[in-house]
Amino acid sequence: SLGDFVMTYKDSLASIGVASILALICAPLAASAAHPDRFSGTLKMAEEFLTGTFDNYEQAYWEKVLDVPEVQRHRRRTEIYRKVDVPAIEGDKYYAHKYWDGDPKKPAYRNLWVLFGDKKLNAVRINLLTIPHPETLDNALNDPSILHDLTFDKLGSMPRDCDSLWEPRGNSLHMTLVPGNNCWL
Repeated sequence: SLGDFVMTYKDSLASIGVASILALICAPLAASAAHPDRFSGTLKMAEEFLTGTFDNYEQAYWEKVLDVPEVQRHRRRTEIYRKVDVPAIEGDKYYAHKYWDGDPKKPAYRNLWVLFGDKKLNAVRINLLTIPHPETLDNALNDPSILHDLTFDKLGSMPRDCDSLWEPRGNSLHMTLVPGNNCWL
């Protein structure tokens, strides 16, 4: 009868509605189970971007050739980044070894970059750690095991408000400071 058909139809709609709602609720959970670390792609992109040697030789050279006023010139700086194993500190760690004028005997600074996924801000966050007495780590590029015993309490940290965030934008990373930051250095 038409009444039975209407009741069956309404029951079917109700079942479809409940199933749809359950699917909407469960889909993100299933997706997060399939991709337990939603930041892995951004962390991989950061690794590809960071790891290597960077030198502003051309910038320093051309500023001199083009007679850029001395006070506006950039000093030549070489930066070498290597991914390192520091078990006591969570996140992806990169040792940054920087020196002036193309001369490794003129250290600029040494520090540890720690990258990790910040679920609250939905971005990769970078904590820059300073290394007290960096001269003790001068050979860390050749022997990264020197860094193995570092712990968070042995390092200096910038205020957390000074952390930067990296978010993928196409094939590049967009860097910003933590929203609402009160970064004072």
